[in-house]
Amino acid sequence: MSGELLYGINEWVLFILIAGLFYLCAEVGFRYGRRHAVRLSSDAHSHVATIEGALLGLLALLLGFAFAMAMGRYDARKNVVMEEANDLQTTFLRAQLLPSTYRGESTRLLQEYVASRVAYYQAGADREAIERSLEQTNQLQIGLWSTAVAAARENSDEVTTGYYIESLNGLIDDHTKRLTAMDNHVPEAILMLLLLVATMTIAVTGYSSGLRHARLLVLRAILAILVAATLLVIVDLDRPRRGLIKVSEASMLQLQQDLSKFATEPRDRHTPAISSRSAVIRSTASAFSHLFALSISGTRIEGTRS
Repeated sequence: MSGELLYGINEWVLFILIAGLFYLCAEVGFRYGRRHAVRLSSDAHSHVATIEGALLGLLALLLGFAFAMAMGRYDARKNVVMEEANDLQTTFLRAQLLPSTYRGESTRLLQEYVASRVAYYQAGADREAIERSLEQTNQLQIGLWSTAVAAARENSDEVTTGYYIESLNGLIDDHTKRLTAMDNHVPEAILMLLLLVATMTIAVTGYSSGLRHARLLVLRAILAILVAATLLVIVDLDRPRRGLIKVSEASMLQLQQDLSKFATEPRDRHTPAISSRSAVIRSTASAFSHLFALSISGTRIEGTRS
């Protein structure tokens, strides 16, 4: 979580403050321009108009630049969530290949792992809840890795154990990627520069209106509200845990539901019998058929959302 100023203010309070600041600057600029209207020549008036146009162009450029940065970070967070959900599902599938001694324990830990990732999302801006979910995730990673090591010592086959360890390693990497993406904000210096340029630009537009003795209250209010709203969206896109725009966790929630259904079905459908090779094949095939159906349904949901 960022400790920067703009990320700790409520979005509506921030919007009202910025819009009020812009309108105030426009009014001050208007009154100042009206006082100087008589003293300035027509050439000076046209020069002010040129500066006004240049500042408006600079403001538009900075707004587009900051919006693109915030949108890129939002997309990165969304992709990391989807990637983590897919890797969790893959790891769960490959856990069914482990020796029976470790299959049940790995399955249980993975289901708890999904729950901890959902809890991490649902914690919102609650620092204590975030720390608890992260601690739980770290403990589950240790348990999963310890179980994988023990399974590899018993059966080092590349297909059964090796693929599971590979996907588990990717899952742990996903956790680090997600933490990095959550804390990767648009530098606040850029937002402060944008706020400064917007304030000066609106003040100059008010000054230009004052030179023409045209107050234009409605247009001034529209400009202040639109620029403030654009700034709010930029900041909101860059605050993944609060505000109006949040990263969707639909893929992770869907995976949790699918794994819960898998856990509540009869165990003999998913746990291969050790006494018979054919029983192992039949039971494993049944489990994979069920999980493959869940995978297809999850993919269709993601496709519908996109």
